[in-house]
Order: sequence, then structure tokens, then C-alpha cells
Amino acid sequence: MFSSTTIEKQTATESHSGVEQYAPAIDQPGHLINKFAWFASTVPALLIPLLVLMYGYVTQHASVANEAAMLSEVANRKAVANFQGGNRHAFEQMLYVVSKNSESEMTLNEADNGDALVRIQKRILLHFEDGTSALLTISRSLYPVFIDAVIGLILGVLIGFLVFWGVQIYVRRALNIAMTQLAQRDEAEHRLRATNSLFSAILESTAEGIIAIDGEGRIAACNSRYLELWRLAEGELKQGADYMFFASLAAKVRDSKRFLERNQQLLNSPTSELIECLELRDGRFFEWTSRPQRIHKKVVGRISTFRDVSDSKRAEILLTTEKAVLEKIVQGAPLEDALFVVADSIERESGDMFCAILFCEDGRTNDLNAVTGTSLPSWYSDRMLALRPCLGQRKNDSQCINIDAPSSWFESRSYSQLMEQVGVSRINLELIKGSMGNVLGLVLAHYRSEAAHGFAQDDELLRIASQMCSIAVERYHSTRELAQLAHYDFLTELPNRKYFHDHLKKAIDRAQGANHGLGLLFLDLDRFKAVNDSLGHAAGDALLKVVASRIRESVREQDVVARLSGDEFVVLIEDLHQTEFAAELASKIAARMTEGVNLHGQQTFVSVSVGIALYPQDGKTLEELLKNADTAMYEAKEQGRNGVQFFHARMNENNLERLRLEEQLRHALECNEMTIHYQPKVQASTMTVIGAEALLRWQHPKRGLLSPSEFVPILEETDLIDEYWKWIIRKVCEDMLSLDEVSRNRLDIAVNVSARQFGNHSLRDSLTRVIDSTGINPNRLELELTESLLMKEPQQASKILGELRELGIGGIAIDDFGTGYSSLAYLKGFPVTALKIDRSFVSGIAHGNQDEAIVQAIMALAKSLGLRVTAEGVETFEQAASLTAQGCHEFQGYYFGKPVSLESFIMTMKGDLRLVNGLAPKVTSKHANRNPFL
Repeated sequence: MFSSTTIEKQTATESHSGVEQYAPAIDQPGHLINKFAWFASTVPALLIPLLVLMYGYVTQHASVANEAAMLSEVANRKAVANFQGGNRHAFEQMLYVVSKNSESEMTLNEADNGDALVRIQKRILLHFEDGTSALLTISRSLYPVFIDAVIGLILGVLIGFLVFWGVQIYVRRALNIAMTQLAQRDEAEHRLRATNSLFSAILESTAEGIIAIDGEGRIAACNSRYLELWRLAEGELKQGADYMFFASLAAKVRDSKRFLERNQQLLNSPTSELIECLELRDGRFFEWTSRPQRIHKKVVGRISTFRDVSDSKRAEILLTTEKAVLEKIVQGAPLEDALFVVADSIERESGDMFCAILFCEDGRTNDLNAVTGTSLPSWYSDRMLALRPCLGQRKNDSQCINIDAPSSWFESRSYSQLMEQVGVSRINLELIKGSMGNVLGLVLAHYRSEAAHGFAQDDELLRIASQMCSIAVERYHSTRELAQLAHYDFLTELPNRKYFHDHLKKAIDRAQGANHGLGLLFLDLDRFKAVNDSLGHAAGDALLKVVASRIRESVREQDVVARLSGDEFVVLIEDLHQTEFAAELASKIAARMTEGVNLHGQQTFVSVSVGIALYPQDGKTLEELLKNADTAMYEAKEQGRNGVQFFHARMNENNLERLRLEEQLRHALECNEMTIHYQPKVQASTMTVIGAEALLRWQHPKRGLLSPSEFVPILEETDLIDEYWKWIIRKVCEDMLSLDEVSRNRLDIAVNVSARQFGNHSLRDSLTRVIDSTGINPNRLELELTESLLMKEPQQASKILGELRELGIGGIAIDDFGTGYSSLAYLKGFPVTALKIDRSFVSGIAHGNQDEAIVQAIMALAKSLGLRVTAEGVETFEQAASLTAQGCHEFQGYYFGKPVSLESFIMTMKGDLRLVNGLAPKVTSKHANRNPFL
């Protein structure tokens, strides 16, 4: 119950954890409190009964004495008054009464035999007048005193308990409070000491000089960094008045008057703040910040900080210089202007320097140019360049500045004389090195003999100037290279498209003002892709370089030759007075191109197609001239390549018509303008229809039925072929289901596959989806591909054909066989099932010419390879008979039927031949007995 109290404290420390925890300890004053409580409680418990006992005893003793004296007096008087005659018995009776009334035991002339240990007795000797005497004994019992003492003891114990409880509770609490307050004060003092120590450490470790000024303008405190920045001794701060101290500071500032004025303003305006940059006389810069010091929102002084910003200030100046240098380079200013900014800037920073910069301007030669700051005279550069300095490592060349020991060149007699003319006697230098370590020039610093601080302190300036010059020179070279790349073709070094467009615009403006013509030649190499594919891109690049060189050699010096892209070149002829000159120049270039070119040991021959557009008759703007010249070039290609073609208006009409058709084709499927016509295929042995070829037709709303040759090439060149192919194959499969309803025989349908569609990955997916959705047997489909398409990439083609066969496609036929350049080795590996003889060979077969021999060869080849042969373009009985005799398996042509709509083809299958145009051909009487349909 009266246990000691344990006090636990936590105080902040400077440790990383920030907390100092005192371990629990036994409170030593608690033991003292316990002892004091026991002592304080024992004292009343013992003292009170003791005092009661003493008081009772003294009181009883005094009472007995008083009573004895009183009785003695009374006894003596009564004895005199009433007992003169002597009546002893009456006297004794009276004494007895007195004693009884006084609660005393009286004895007369006899001893008291009572317990003397518990009594207080008083004996009085009485003398009577009769000469007799009596011994009066008065006694009192101590039992009441003892009873009072016991009661006092109980009261003392109770009071002692209360004292013990009070001491334990209130005294201990007061002690705890006092101890807590003492601990808190110690902790606060500890925190204050720690804070003061931390603040002092921070104050001393900061890079800023700090000074505290009180409200009266007196110096309160400052850190050592402040003294270090202002280069003051500690004693200087304590000596003299404060105003004298600030006056000494002002003497170190370049603008002393303003510094003192600003201090006075801050003193007069306690709540104001200040941020200002001070320039010292020794060249340093201080950032001065001053703010009021407040305690409970009341201004009690001012704190000022000073930070040395000399490096950043210098860096800012140098950065501004670098920015100005780069701006000049970006704006296309001469390199001399940019380097002058560097030289002038470091001269101003130094104050004693005479700066000159020697540099290589073109970056390719070692010859040096010179630029100077404003301190050196204008003729310095000319006289320096008259010495013809250059960079190198030739030690014996007097004009060569050896980059390993450059200072030796400047110690020569000729340069020393130049220095004497300028009025300088000392020189320092720094090499300008590029990012790759190559030397680009030198930065020279000249000084007079009486220079204030000498060139040794400007080493850093020279180094920075060297770096800026390096950046400027390399950026200048890079800018020139970028300009070259931006305006010239990197491969042929001819002007590129952008440069040519800009030049052509200016040429048109000049021609319009001078009222003369222009000629624009648009050149495109023929079969350049074949060279790239067969010999590689490196050979193609070499060929383009040769072509560019030959074009330049063929034109005049004032004519502009440019490469637009790929294998497209243009030539601009200005001041064209005769149209014939443009044609002659184009022919000259075309003839020059036909000469052989040796590419990596391979003799190669190329040709060029040239289109010519003239200003102003073929166009008055850049876009019109380029478009029309390009159109004329494509016309030359269509005319058979390796030719020259002038532009004429009809070409644009054809192109416009082509664009209109392309736009209409994009909506033809939606408008149900497309249809499929079927041309029957007849078996030669039975002369019966065994299938048909599906041919796309366009029922144009204005022009009627258009043949495939008018729009299929447009589909091939655009992205429409994929959409149309999906529609065609679905339509063919659906039509096959309709044919199955009216024909007893199996009819197979052949569908043409375009070159663009063949290389598309969606070909197989489209076939799979259509076959699955219609349920048609894929074995009844035959895909026709041109010979040139397969031979373009034989290995890839063989893979695709194999995948189609795996899909279940019944037949794969090579269309227009004999017109391409098939390799028999690849043909043997292709999974094809049929060959279709081109109509160009069939047309002359009956006349016994070379076509018949070609057909016989195709028949023999097909037989050896086990392939079926279909003859296209059979238009006469004689052709059919000759082909039959040679073993042809199938016929297709107008003799047996023209392409017709599905409805007409179905009517033919029903036997109504009259409804089919050409399916039941008109036969003369001469051949009536040989008509297979009769």
C-alpha cells in the first residue's frame, strides 16, 4: 500500500532515434517518506497518552495538595470555633464528611493501608488547641488517569494512522509533483542545451554567414562563416562601435553608399525584408537576405544571411554567354560572331585579359582563323593570320602550331614582335578540344606586365572559354552537316525533295517576273526493283550513285538535279526558250543511262523513262508541274519504257477518270452494281459443259457493263481487292448451290486470284469461312493464278499453294501459260493441276505458224507433268479441231459461249440454248456436221 513510486521519463536527444528513455529506478526519497510516515504516526500514538498521563498525574497531585491545604485550614478553624471544649468524635465526623464530600479518604492518627502504587497521597499534620495532633492523609486513585491515558493512546493511534496516511498520500504526491517538475525542468534544460548545441552546430556548419542584430541595431551574435566570408578576425567584431563595424563592411562592397543606405532603411523599417546581391571589390558576389526576428509576433531584431554566389553568378554570366553563342549559331550567324561573344565575355570577367581565339572553321583542314575581344586592336587578326598558323604535329614546320607543345610557336620572334605592337608581354593559352579529343583551336590570353592579378588566376576562365568554344565550333559544324542532310540526299549528295521544292518555287517566281519558261524533267529508272531484288540493296545504292553522276554530267551547270525519292530524279531547266532543248536534254540523259554499269562484278544495264512538263503551259504552280511531269513519266513507261514523253491534257483526263472510277468502286458493292458472269468450259472429248470460269463484271449506272480491264487494275492498286475478293468467292459458292439445283452433272467453277490477294494472309481465311458457311465442296473450286505471279517468289508461292491444296481446293491452274518466264524446275515443284494456254497462241494455231509449235510444246510439257490443259480464246471450229487433235482436254472461248449472267447460264443448263448469247454458236453449213452442240 505504501510502495515507492517509480518515475519514468523520455527526453529528446540528439541521437538518430531522437528519443532518450531513462530506465525505471527505485525512488530513494520514497524510503525516507515511509520512515517519516512511520515516525510521524508513532509520535502522536505515544505522545498523546503520555501527555494525558502526565497531565492527569500532575492534575491529581495538585488537586490533592489543594484539597489537603483547604481541609487543613477548614479543620483548624472549625477546631478552634467548635471544638474548644473538645469533642473529638464530632470533629472526626466532620473530617469524614469533608473527606467524603471531597472524595478523599481521611484517616486521623492512623496509617493508610491502601495501594500506594495506584494512589496519590498527601499527609497533613493537624495540631489542635488542646495540644493534641492528628495526621490527615488525603489520597487519590490514579485509575482515572490511566483510563484517560488509554483513551489518549487510542486517540493517538488514530491520529498516528491519519498522519501516516496523510504523509503517504499528500506528502508523497507533493514530492512526486516536485520531483516531476524537477525532472521536467532538467529535461527542459537538457532539451534546451541540446537545441542550443544543435542550433550552434547548424549555425556553424552552414555555408551562409549569419548575423543577428537587435532592435537597437546592435550586433547580437554571428557565426564563424560570417567572419570568414567578410574576411574578418573575431576581435574586429568586439572592437569599436557597431556603426564603425558596418562602415568597415561597406568599404569592402563596390557600392558602399548603397550598402549603408540599405542597412539604415532596414533599421528604420523593422518589419521589412530584403533580398539583394552585393558585388564586392575583390570580385566576389554575396546574396544578402535580411528578415525580421519575432518573438510572439513581436519584432525584436533582425537576422541577416550572406551567401557567396560568386561561382553561380559567374556560371550565370557564362551560361548567358553560352546561350548567346548558341543562338548566333542557330540563327546562321558566322562562327566568328559566336566566338567574339566568348572572347568579349571572358575579357570582362577577367578585367586584365586580352583575349584572342584561333579556330578551324570548316572542320576539315588545319588552317586557323582568328577572332578577338574588344581589348585587342582590330588589326590583330589580320596580322595574326598573316603568319599563316595551322594546327598539327609537325615539329619542324615554323607555321605549324604543334598541339603537343603549342606554347613554343608563340615564343617565336614573329609573334613576339606582334605582342610588342599590341603592348602585351605575357601570354597564356588553352587548347580547344572536341568531344572526340581532336584539337579544334586555341584560346589565347594576353596580359600587360603591370596586370593586377596576373594570368594564373584566369586559368578557370580560359578552361571555360575553351569548353564554350568547343561547343560553338562543334555545334557550328553539326549545324552545317544537318543543313546538308536537311537539303541534300545523303546517298547521291544531290538536293533532296525539300530543297528542290524551295528552289522550284523561287524559279517559278523568277520566271513569272522575267516572262520566260521552265522545263521540268521527271526521271524514273526502269526495272530498278529487279536490280535491288537480284543483286541486293548495296548494288542498288551503287547504281543510284552512278545514275546521279550521269545525270549531272549530262546537264548544264546552271540546271538543278535532285533526287526526290527511291529511283525518282528531277531536272529543272531554267531560262528555257525552246521546247526542243528540253527534249534533247531528256534524250541525252536517256541515252547515257543505257550504257552498262558494273555492279560488284556484274554487268548491268538500266534505262530511264522521262516525263517533261513545261512552265507555264503545263502548270503555273509547283504542285501542277510536278504532278504533270510525273504523269508524263508514267505515260512513257506505258509506252514501253526507256523513252521521253511530253505532258498533254489528255493524260490528266485519263487520270481524272481513273480517280472517279476508284471513288465509284468504293461504293459499287453497296449499290449492288457488281455481278459475276460465267463463261462455260467444255470437255474436248465429250463436248459437254463441265464447268465455268467466274468473271467479275461492273454494271456501271451510266456507262453500262464495264469489262474487267477497265477497273480490275484499279482494284489491284488500291486496298479494295481484299474486300472484292471476299465478295466474289462468297457469290461464286452461293451460285454453285443454285447451279446444283438445275444441273445433273457436277460443275466446277474457276476463280481468278490477283497478285495482291495471293500474298495476303486473309486468302486462306476467306476461303475457309465461305466454305464453312455455304457447305460447298472445296474440291469443286479451281483457283487460277498467272505465271508471273508464281515466279515472283517461287518458294513462298509453293508454300501458299500447298496450304490451299491442304484446304481441299480441287484445282490450281496457271493462267496465260507461255507468256511469262516460268522455270521448269519450280513448275515441277508447284502443286498445280492444270495449265491454261494463252489466247495469243490459240489464235494462230490453225495457220501452221510458230504458235502451233508452242502449243505442241505446252501439250508435251503438261503430259509429262500429268497436268490438265485448257485452251483459252477458242473462237473457231478449226482451232477446236486442231487442239483436240493435239490432246487438249478443255476448251473455253466464244465459239462455245461468251461470259453470261448466272440466270442465262442456268437457262443453258436447262437446255434453252436460245437464251444464251453465243453458247449455241452460229455454224455455217460447211461446219454444221462438226458443231459439237448440234
